[in-house]
Amino acid sequence: MKIMSGCRALILTSLLLLLAMDMFGQNTWDLALSSYRSGEYDKAIQLWDSIGVREPSAAVYYNLGNAWYEKSDIPHAVLYFEKALLLDPGHRNARENLEQVRQQIEDPVPVIRGFFLSRWWKGFSGLLSPNAWAFVFLTSFCIVIALWILGMFGRIKKRIRNYGVTVFLLITVISGSAAQYSFDQRTDQIRAVVVKDEVRLYTSPDEMSPVLRDFPGGTVVRITDKLDNWLLIVLPNMEQGWVLEAEVERI
Repeated sequence: MKIMSGCRALILTSLLLLLAMDMFGQNTWDLALSSYRSGEYDKAIQLWDSIGVREPSAAVYYNLGNAWYEKSDIPHAVLYFEKALLLDPGHRNARENLEQVRQQIEDPVPVIRGFFLSRWWKGFSGLLSPNAWAFVFLTSFCIVIALWILGMFGRIKKRIRNYGVTVFLLITVISGSAAQYSFDQRTDQIRAVVVKDEVRLYTSPDEMSPVLRDFPGGTVVRITDKLDNWLLIVLPNMEQGWVLEAEVERI
């Protein structure tokens, strides 16, 4: 009986703690939203940051992007809209705001686009997260198995079975490929945003080395290597060089 009472007390305490944490998070969110609407953007950023540390989400990053934009900080606005899209590739408002913010970057680095089929596949696979594609893959695969079994026992017509198996097998292959590609894109390449107003790209990890070019804040780059406080990056135009780690922030 004492053990049961102890368990009940532990469960009750845990539930009360979770309820308190949920109420605290909601109050913080409401306060951040109120601060944003009243023009207290620094306070709103601080509050949404505190939520993001505990529970990162596309909604938190989207609001942070809006708050940084209102402060006329284009680089950080790009960073947080990109973070929102990383968690939710289908976040329409974040994508639209990101496009508008990008248009305000002065002298942007031109983007070298690859073969159009590669661009199409990259865009298509980015419509869903790797986990979402994996769910589509498993669901369509189960439907293929179910249709095949039903056809074997004569529960559905052979023509319908063959047609259904063909369609869902195609979906299985496409979704499985998209899941793998989307996962590889997120793990093999570390993307980051330049958060300083203007940054210099050096030929080597040394401020005394020749400067390849200057480029603006808000530029999305790929990190390929690290040495001490320097990062080797690739620009959208495929130029490669070194920048100080403090000048960029990972998405």
